[in-house]
Amino acid sequence: MKAAKIIGYVAWFFFCFTLAVLFTFPLDGIKPLVITEVEKVLGKGKQGTHGIDPEVTIESLRMSGLGVKATRVHVRFGNREPEPGPELDVDSLWVSASLLSAVSTNKTLQLQGSLYGGDVDATLTVDDKQNVVALDASIDDVDLGKVPVLIAKLGVPVEGKIDADVELDMGKQAEKDAVGHIDLDVKGLAVGAGNLSAVPGGWELPDGIKLGNLKGRVPIKQGLGTIETLKLEGAPDIEAEISGTINVKAKPQLSRLDADGWFRPLAAFLDKNTKIKSALELGEKIQLPGAPSLSKAKDDEGRYHFSAKGAFTTLVPQLSKDAGRKAKARLAKGSSPVEAPPPKAEMPEGNGPE
Repeated sequence: MKAAKIIGYVAWFFFCFTLAVLFTFPLDGIKPLVITEVEKVLGKGKQGTHGIDPEVTIESLRMSGLGVKATRVHVRFGNREPEPGPELDVDSLWVSASLLSAVSTNKTLQLQGSLYGGDVDATLTVDDKQNVVALDASIDDVDLGKVPVLIAKLGVPVEGKIDADVELDMGKQAEKDAVGHIDLDVKGLAVGAGNLSAVPGGWELPDGIKLGNLKGRVPIKQGLGTIETLKLEGAPDIEAEISGTINVKAKPQLSRLDADGWFRPLAAFLDKNTKIKSALELGEKIQLPGAPSLSKAKDDEGRYHFSAKGAFTTLVPQLSKDAGRKAKARLAKGSSPVEAPPPKAEMPEGNGPE
């Protein structure tokens, strides 16, 4: 009996020790390997002769629950141009792989992250070719004013908090079978005072631009997403609205957009920003070679129309040549209603990070 007790105590000790190592052992020793693999997935070595490779740094890495938790993650994405790509900072990121992934060609990851004052929760399934099979993600209260890539691109401060919900099931062939929805809600969207460098030549904004709330919904059925609503609401400075479709691809970044939209600066805004008003008036009088003039894009209600067509990765919006008449006619024909996807199941508790 004493021998049995001793064996039992030893077995229990090693069981507890194993659990302690599994759930608390720091993974800093393999951190370089993790960073190498992540940079490889992001395209390291594939940026061309003059490009800049992606770069990843992680402050700490450890086991947490049934996954791995990384803190202070900094990502600088690659760029084929001779300048650094956009940057991403994540306060903490917890990642767990599904047990079925070990015996399946499809890999499912569960991610929970804290970044820019908000939270991201996602479950992602990809196949052996890195095509997305399914995605269920939510973004809550992320502060756009803390996102460096936006500030770098626009050249002025940004305000607004974003909530989003994405649910996609690609089926056997994404172009024909994809179903789901994308919901977007940005509250208090605005750009601050400064030089808006995103506009050719730059626009000086002494008081910034208040854009109100941006809301959008895109139901997806049989591989086609329909932009039901994507517009600025309650904007005191500029109104805008977009409609169109999205042809879904297994690699979401290659999905194709066919959209038309319009924007209209309000009179009070133009009266306060005389340089912008003068620039618009000048743009209506002249026409650059090969480009439609603002006058051809402007309708009788003072709205400037534009289109955006092509893959997301190469998308370049262009002014409309017919003041949006073709887009209005296409929209007037209507389309069959898109069924809403079934409610998503709640995730089981107890598998999240500490």
